[in-house]
Amino acid sequence: MASKKQETKTTRNTVTSTDMIIIKDVKTNPRTEGTWGHFSFSLIKNGMKVSKFIELGGRTKDLRWDISKGHCHLEQAKSKSK
Repeated sequence: MASKKQETKTTRNTVTSTDMIIIKDVKTNPRTEGTWGHFSFSLIKNGMKVSKFIELGGRTKDLRWDISKGHCHLEQAKSKSK
C-alpha cells in the first residue's frame, strides 16, 4: 500500500512546472462525456505546455488523474540554444 501512496505523491509533484509539455498516450478521449475530466482532456494537444492547458480552462487535478491512468505524460520542454 505504501507504493500506491508514493506513486500518487510522485504524480502530484509532476504537475509543478507549467513549462512542461503534455504528450497524449491515447488517440481518443477516455473520459466520460459531459464531465469536467472529459472537457479537460479534450483541451490537450500534443506538445502543449501545461501553462496553455491551464489558460484554456484545464484543471491540473484532471491532468494528474490522466497521467496516473496512463492517458498522457509530461516531458521537459527542450531548451532553445542559440
